[in-house]
Amino acid sequence: MRDLRATIPPLLGLFAAFLIAALPVATPLAAQQRERILEFRSDVVVEADGALTVTETIRVVAAGKEIKRGIIRDFPTRYTDKNGNNFNVGFELLRVTRDGKTEPYKTESHANGIRIKIGDKNVFIPHGQHVYTLVYRTTRQLGFFDDYDELYWNVTGSDWTFEIESARASVTLPGGAELTNWAAYTGRPGAQGQDFHTAYQPSGAALAVETSRTLAPGEGFTIAIAWPKGFVAEPTASQKAADFAFDNGSVIAGLVGLAILLVYFALVWVKVGRDPAKGTIVPEYQPPEGFSPAAARFLTEMGYDGKAFTAAIVNMAVKGFLTIEEDDDGDYTLSRPARRGTSPRAKRRWHASCSPTALTRFRLGRKTTSA
Repeated sequence: MRDLRATIPPLLGLFAAFLIAALPVATPLAAQQRERILEFRSDVVVEADGALTVTETIRVVAAGKEIKRGIIRDFPTRYTDKNGNNFNVGFELLRVTRDGKTEPYKTESHANGIRIKIGDKNVFIPHGQHVYTLVYRTTRQLGFFDDYDELYWNVTGSDWTFEIESARASVTLPGGAELTNWAAYTGRPGAQGQDFHTAYQPSGAALAVETSRTLAPGEGFTIAIAWPKGFVAEPTASQKAADFAFDNGSVIAGLVGLAILLVYFALVWVKVGRDPAKGTIVPEYQPPEGFSPAAARFLTEMGYDGKAFTAAIVNMAVKGFLTIEEDDDGDYTLSRPARRGTSPRAKRRWHASCSPTALTRFRLGRKTTSA
């Protein structure tokens, strides 16, 4: 027992030493398995015609979790201006590589722009670091003002689900143009964080800026630069009008169709829709053919009233279906007459079915009796 107690302390010391020695190895391995973007670099070249040629270099760590076959890059191309009009920018993907070799990809419409899916769906990439390079050309990204031209550029986008440990952007202007003003922002969309510093400028670049902290998922890096006018060709009024018509074609087509429809209905109304001019009014003392007096009254008033009822009763009396008798007191009696040209037996049946003969007795303006 005494020998066992003497042996335990050395064993514990040996185990602790093993843990201390293994810790520096385990920590890098755990970090290596955490998927993230180690570096996001965007080199923007402003062309004299107003287009941008952009080279994005994205160095990632793949661990087979979200980065299995490759990465996804979303690029917005559809915007809405302050007046609610549609505004579309041009986008042309020129080249995609992984670790210096051409990589397959496909593009598809997504949200307000284009989604680039990089990688072969049948191939899983090895775990570890990979460098993706995208080269593309985009148009209508510049703002043209009275005294200066401007580029407002979202370097990284804000849709990444990974941390971005370092983001860097450089801008090269045409014809030796020099910056008159610039700004940069970090954080979520709309934020104005100042976590950046200027960086080493590549040859010919007017500006190079780099973030000074890790960007969390959903955060991005944006720069804005301005330079004097005259170095970049501004679109003409006819070009702007053509672009506006192309961007808002469906709305314009709808408005044009509505205008054509209104003109058509106006012409049809002028031709056949107007009421004819009023001519001489000729009184008619008989109802139109096929109309009873009550029906004529109903048609005239577009409704039923007492006069229509009176006309119906008088018309029935005229046709022999009723008799109207007035006594000395000014009372009127409505009766059903016997049918003409029938046998005595039929007359008895008729009187029996209509008994009592007097349907109602009334005075003008007041009903007195009924049966």
